[in-house]
Amino acid sequence: MILIHEILLKGSFFGYTDDWIMIQDIHQSRKEIMHILWNRSHETKEFFCDDKWISLPANSLATLNSLYHIRMDERSNGIVSFFFNRDFYCIRDHDHEVSCNGILFFGAQEIPIVSIPKSKEQMFDALWSVFIEELKIDDPIQNEMLLALLKRFIIQITRIVKENKNLNSLDSVNLDKIRRYHMLVDEFFRTKKKVSDYAVLLGIAPNSLSNLMAESNQISPLSVIHNRIILEVKRLLLHSNKSLTEITEELNFEDSAQLSKLFKKKTNFSPMEFKKQFMNPINFTAKGNIDKKKGNSDIYRLIKAE
Repeated sequence: MILIHEILLKGSFFGYTDDWIMIQDIHQSRKEIMHILWNRSHETKEFFCDDKWISLPANSLATLNSLYHIRMDERSNGIVSFFFNRDFYCIRDHDHEVSCNGILFFGAQEIPIVSIPKSKEQMFDALWSVFIEELKIDDPIQNEMLLALLKRFIIQITRIVKENKNLNSLDSVNLDKIRRYHMLVDEFFRTKKKVSDYAVLLGIAPNSLSNLMAESNQISPLSVIHNRIILEVKRLLLHSNKSLTEITEELNFEDSAQLSKLFKKKTNFSPMEFKKQFMNPINFTAKGNIDKKKGNSDIYRLIKAE
């Protein structure tokens, strides 16, 4: 099932599917699509992201921004997805409404895997039902209803993560500093590689930033920067045709040796050894049956145009 609400004049869309395989190639070719994956089966499922398979336990969620390269196959059956683009709801611009950046989306150091607590299962199931119902209604206020539901969905997921990571013990000022740090690294990791660079942007001393991260059981600020760089190198190695020299220039390293040294330190592989491992990527052949796709959305038109 694929349900999509879209406003053609704005280029915005919000959708839901329980058959990701049918549309994943289209999603790979489009930019700025955010995803909230939800394993609604009763057993752990897997999806492939960037360079590895991610296990998603039963009744758990994963939030992914548009930078991730997601693939699924039969191992993923049972994972449903809510997806939307920036024109429908811009997470960055509306962070003040949902306070999730640096926790769920941009700047999150790992893919957040969020298990829905037993005490909240009924509420999340009810929210899912309302989403499906609203997506089937075509009226002038459908857009506003879906926006309100999406905000509530994101806020509820963020609350679970904060509780699980004990972030609620921090006061709001310090929590915002940590979130801002993650977001700044995500934005400037290509040009700023020192903790002191970000401390200046945050208006605090580097040691204070390190202490704040330690108090909240976060990895060190420098590890945050290095991990983001390595993630980008992996993506460029696997999902672009750029040479190591070009990647070195794009990430503003002095030379390839410097970048390779950091890469090997963090992964135990040289960049070329890492890429060689994925020269014959996992075969994702299932693309679904185009005849099953119905509707007039932008996404469907792209499928039919192939």
